[in-house]
Amino acid sequence: MHRLHVDGGARMASVGGWELPEAYAGGEAEARAARAGVGLWDLSASAKWEIRGAGTPEAVQSLLGIPAPEVGRAAKGIMAGKEAMILRLAPDRALAVGPPGLEAEAVQRAVATDGCTHLVNVSSGMAGMRVAGPAARAILATLTSLDVAPSALPELACAETGLARVHAILLRRDLGDLPAFEIYAARNYGAYLWEAFLDVGKTRGLVSCGHESEGLLTAET
Repeated sequence: MHRLHVDGGARMASVGGWELPEAYAGGEAEARAARAGVGLWDLSASAKWEIRGAGTPEAVQSLLGIPAPEVGRAAKGIMAGKEAMILRLAPDRALAVGPPGLEAEAVQRAVATDGCTHLVNVSSGMAGMRVAGPAARAILATLTSLDVAPSALPELACAETGLARVHAILLRRDLGDLPAFEIYAARNYGAYLWEAFLDVGKTRGLVSCGHESEGLLTAET
């Protein structure tokens, strides 16, 4: 995805050891465009940990200090001293998503090794992106057969689904007061999915955004 950002004119910045877009047209312009239509952000630098095994609920409690949410739901907790999300994908499987640069050793120490659970760092193996804005849901609906209506996918609901014919994990997590969805998929599909969103969103006002606009939108609420 890095090449797409550079070719798209993004101003790049280092985030937790990753080089990501800070802004394209400028943070304020991107925030306005997202509020009017929809914005697209690269979340690939997020720390991502997969939890598998019969001891998943206990591992979630140990890792984030909260009870494991129900299957199909996500919850906020603290992972290695930083705010993170846990997405419960199945009774024996979850995905923890934290800020860039989360120390691997700190996370691994937080989970007791009992032989029933495996904790795998998938940070560099998964691409991540966010679509947010009034048109976000309509754009998603053209790429997936999953029902993304508010009643079917409320705030902090998560699901595994096909997205543009690619297996992906989808999380409804609003950005301030904007409807927003996070998508995580295998890294080799990152550029393909980014371009799929750009293609579908070109008639709906979609703009590529950097993390500068993300901060502005969060601060406005």
